[in-house]
Amino acid sequence: MIPTARAWTAHGLRRTIPFRRLEAHSPSASPQHIKSAARIVLRPHITKAQLPTPEQAKVIPTPTTWLWLEPVTRPFRAYGRVQQRRPYMTQFVSALVIYFVGDVVAQKIGTGVDKPSTAVLGTVGERGEEEAEEIGWVQAWAEDRDWHRTGRALFIGGLAAIPGYRWFLWLGNNFNYRSKVLSLTTKVLINQSIFTPLFNTYFFGLHSLLSGSSFSETATRIQNTVPTSVVNSCKIWPAVTAFMFAFVPVQYRNIFGGTIAIGWQAYLSLLNQRAAKKELSAEGDSEMIREPINVSVNIGQRVHEGQRENTGPPTVTAEKLQSIAHSYGVAIPEREQPHYLQLLNGLDATLAQLSTLPIYTDPRLHPDPSTLPRTYTKLGGEPDKNPLNTWSHQTSITSAKPVDERLKGRTVVVKDNVAIAGLPLTGGTFPELLAGKKEFPIPEIDAVVVRRALESGAVVRGGTNCEHFSMSPISFTSATGPVHNAWLKGYTTGGSSSGCAAIVATTQVRTWRKRHNLPLNDADLGEGVDMAIGGDQGGSIRIPASYAGIYGLKPTHGLVPYTGIISLIPMIDHTGPMTANLEDNALLLSVLAGYDGMDPRCTPETPLRRNTLDYSALLTTWKAEKKERGEWTPQAAGRGLRVGIVKESLQVMGLTEEVKAIIQAAAAQFKAVGADVQEISIPMHTLGPSIWTIATRPFMVDIGLENRVTPYPQYPMPEVTPPPFSQSAFDTLNKHNPAVVNMFFNSAFLNEKPDANQVLAKSMTHVQQLRDAYDMALEDFDVLLTPVNPRTRRWSRRLERH
Repeated sequence: MIPTARAWTAHGLRRTIPFRRLEAHSPSASPQHIKSAARIVLRPHITKAQLPTPEQAKVIPTPTTWLWLEPVTRPFRAYGRVQQRRPYMTQFVSALVIYFVGDVVAQKIGTGVDKPSTAVLGTVGERGEEEAEEIGWVQAWAEDRDWHRTGRALFIGGLAAIPGYRWFLWLGNNFNYRSKVLSLTTKVLINQSIFTPLFNTYFFGLHSLLSGSSFSETATRIQNTVPTSVVNSCKIWPAVTAFMFAFVPVQYRNIFGGTIAIGWQAYLSLLNQRAAKKELSAEGDSEMIREPINVSVNIGQRVHEGQRENTGPPTVTAEKLQSIAHSYGVAIPEREQPHYLQLLNGLDATLAQLSTLPIYTDPRLHPDPSTLPRTYTKLGGEPDKNPLNTWSHQTSITSAKPVDERLKGRTVVVKDNVAIAGLPLTGGTFPELLAGKKEFPIPEIDAVVVRRALESGAVVRGGTNCEHFSMSPISFTSATGPVHNAWLKGYTTGGSSSGCAAIVATTQVRTWRKRHNLPLNDADLGEGVDMAIGGDQGGSIRIPASYAGIYGLKPTHGLVPYTGIISLIPMIDHTGPMTANLEDNALLLSVLAGYDGMDPRCTPETPLRRNTLDYSALLTTWKAEKKERGEWTPQAAGRGLRVGIVKESLQVMGLTEEVKAIIQAAAAQFKAVGADVQEISIPMHTLGPSIWTIATRPFMVDIGLENRVTPYPQYPMPEVTPPPFSQSAFDTLNKHNPAVVNMFFNSAFLNEKPDANQVLAKSMTHVQQLRDAYDMALEDFDVLLTPVNPRTRRWSRRLERH
């Protein structure tokens, strides 16, 4: 037999080393020298004073000696021998056992909390004893396991077994100083700062991926769980790590750490179960529980699944609760305050959790990659380059792969409350009022109308100036200065889609001057476009179209999606075409119309895109039919058309004789082409402005001026974040557009009235009544003729100084 010596290696493993191996390293040494070297080199920590004397060896073991634990320690020594021979295989198998036991414990303790109790499927605890005996406890236990989760746990544990083992070997062999306290402290700090976050990221990330989550969802899961789990690990694991390195041999550290982990996990799961039981008990009781819940885990929260544990201090104080109650004129009894504080803190914790999530953008709003990157030039307020002040920001965007060619080569602009990815969005105001900072927000999405124009081959040229917060019927309130009329500079072009009207009229003016052989005045006009997409809440397409002499259409509500456009109030939000001729208007409407799957303004009457009418083709067909019947003449083109002149529209306050004469001339022209023209009375028409005002004013500030999201699924324009109304905001708005200040005061005044809700409800009923009145008139007429503007106007001296 080869003589051997037992030694502790650098890894801390007890090994049996043949003396023959020592001889190989020292051929000249005698056997006596070899034995001596084995004693001195391999067991340097054993001294003569530590060896037992013959008297001590004869002492019978007492209850205080470790020899009584021999039956208990024997399995551990056997484990150590296996570890010595095959360390990696031992660690791998040990990890699988630990993760399996840990998952079983977590699912067992979580039983009855996370799964519904039914007669067919339930936990062993939910099945009756007779049923359990009938099918067998093992079968009942197996049916209630989430084996997919168990499989994930085994895969994750097995994959991490060897790297984790190697990590603790390396950590154990380094940072060993003379001071044990310094050594342990260093090891603990390094382990907590490097290994813990990396392992938790690996654990939660792989769990999420194996559960079927996407990479973005996995990133969110890691962001939400790892920081909290690292903080929670500081409660126990530094002490466990220090104890392991101080007292536990390396071959037993895996079992020791795994046992502690199972116990810790079981403890958290037990807290979770108790909290859920209290919740269920509270739901079954008719009175509120009088004792506050002291468990620090959110009710129903699956801590053992890695979700966030609410262990932080309360964030809502008693003073804040009292302030909220005081705003309602309510005094909360002292004994009730802890319960309401508990609920408020739970709400605040939920808010904090949601606040960590990134904003989700519907993929349908992402810009077409073929249109990227995008550049722009700021032209607003630059009279040399932008003489009519029509442009806000100019660009040139085309799609490399359009869906169709209906707008191929046609230039299109949008009102500057419509999102174009990569271009500043101004809303006609200043960045401090729109976003609370010195820079305008730059959207990351294309509004639906922009995307549809690009898909039909249009060249999107940018955004045009509009009135301050889209709240002016004339064109002098934009933050970059007045927008001039293309037909005669110095005259208003109307609002609030002022830039859209003037820039289309610019092209119209050029065409008109060429047709009449007049010299071009390009220096006074600037660049024009073929089409524009404006917005209308109270006339903001129709008014500027009227002043500019172009065609502007406010479509049926919900026909054209408003997604990606700054809202005033959804009930009155419209977006539509503004063009130089009727054919282009019908063409652009055909491109823009149809449900987008996102806009809550769309109704059951909104057609799907594939069912949208081809308005341009309908117009062409109508003309062809007229020609076929011989009616496409100046005397018969209008034959069959029924036109109603709304009598009350000619009786409104402030209507000038000049405008009234234009309406009468239009009626005469309809008659001249063969249309049937009659006067019709709609008494409700005179109440229209009052109904519109009361139905919209209470919401105008929250939604239109503060971008408060309405409770319907939608894209909420999150980059638009106006600050609260303040003295500085008042000073700016009072100078540039007092109508916006008036909205703040109007809204506050109406909402403070005791009967505000009743008045609002009544106005809503009259909205429907007014719609019904117009619908009834349209049963007898194809067209209702009314004035758009009460007068023509020129800048006042104050506006000229603007």
